[in-house]
Amino acid sequence: MDLSFLGTTLSDHPISRSLYDASNTLSNFQFLSKDNMDNEVCITFPKIHDKREDVERDYYDRIPRLINQMALDRKMPEIKVLKKGAYFAIWGQSRPQLVPPLASAWAERKGKTFFIDGPGWANPKDEILADYPKDITTEVEGNFVGFSSSFPINYGHLIHDHLPVVAWLISIVPPTTRFILHYDPDEFGNAVAQQVYGAVDPSFLNRVLWVKYNEVVHVKNGELTVIIPDKVPTYMGTSFMKPLRKWLTTNHPDYVNNPNRDHSNGIIIYYTRANAANGLHGRVVEENHERQIINHIRLAMARHGRKEHLHIFNGYHNGKPVSIDEQLHLFRSATAAIGPHGSGLANMIWFDFKRAGSSCDERPKLLEFVAGLDSQIQHPVDGQYLGYNFLFRGLPIDYHNILYASQSTPTTTYIHLEALDLALDDMWGGRSQEI
Repeated sequence: MDLSFLGTTLSDHPISRSLYDASNTLSNFQFLSKDNMDNEVCITFPKIHDKREDVERDYYDRIPRLINQMALDRKMPEIKVLKKGAYFAIWGQSRPQLVPPLASAWAERKGKTFFIDGPGWANPKDEILADYPKDITTEVEGNFVGFSSSFPINYGHLIHDHLPVVAWLISIVPPTTRFILHYDPDEFGNAVAQQVYGAVDPSFLNRVLWVKYNEVVHVKNGELTVIIPDKVPTYMGTSFMKPLRKWLTTNHPDYVNNPNRDHSNGIIIYYTRANAANGLHGRVVEENHERQIINHIRLAMARHGRKEHLHIFNGYHNGKPVSIDEQLHLFRSATAAIGPHGSGLANMIWFDFKRAGSSCDERPKLLEFVAGLDSQIQHPVDGQYLGYNFLFRGLPIDYHNILYASQSTPTTTYIHLEALDLALDDMWGGRSQEI
């Protein structure tokens, strides 16, 4: 397809002037930037694979505007430090949860209450909190960070709404500062937050004071640090990704240099939501159609001489949820992940980004099925085309999208197999001779 029309669309867009050379074709739209680990990382637009020119045109018209609205770094959160005697609490019920979530940080001085105000924060005496108990008080000493965000027991939201912010906070506070974070088991009884943070850095767990909803923490002799974001959740396209990458790299060896890896040539992951831990959220690919998809992936791997092992992942193994640590090591060994939008693909955060180098050629690849104009599926935030490239914008991942087909519903989905073949051929080096 002729993509010359993209020159005008992208070059006229404010983000395009600094990031892209509008004279290039889309496949060359990329830039290298230094991160705080003195590595060059390659950041590119996601690519759509679809034979319909009107769909491609609409996608490439919308994506720059959506990235500008959602994925580029906004104003960094404001840091506030409350002196000794401050209080902190995260309000809510296990189910349903407050959306947006609310927390309070406040101090009592001479009979008056001084409290943090802004997105995600509430006056502890606000009537909206009248039904929440406040009689459980934990007294602590020392310096603390208090943090909360959306859906703290949901694995996907912990990965993209919590973990990057905590990594950034770790990078700006002294190593002796402790953290107040929410604890509540999920519907399976798993302590998801502890597993996520423990998988990244087991030693960090020693710095955490875990609290449940409505548990008031009184920081008696020390400072309480909190942040006021411009919105909740507080994701940042690149700024939070840099300290997160550093945190991960510090605590985990490169997969390519790990002699204990399970598959010497790496793996390619297909994520299925059938029988998945979060399958109740819908977007399950129809069973017979999914077998066709997996067969097309196998054929493409043979066509392009891919030596990796194809691993089918749904979050379970032998009827039990796969541990977070196992998911980390699984995705760290992957060269590519393919599948429908969902928390299972949020595991891309564990990719081994040392593969990327500075040429962009060896970046891990993600092919994500997302909502388009002609399906009944709507992204819960802002409609069509939205995928993880917006949340993990600062990671060196080669992003690709294909759209759900028109017969897809919020519960059962289909894709165009021709589009899948186009995407796989592009990801793995252009169309090669059929075998």
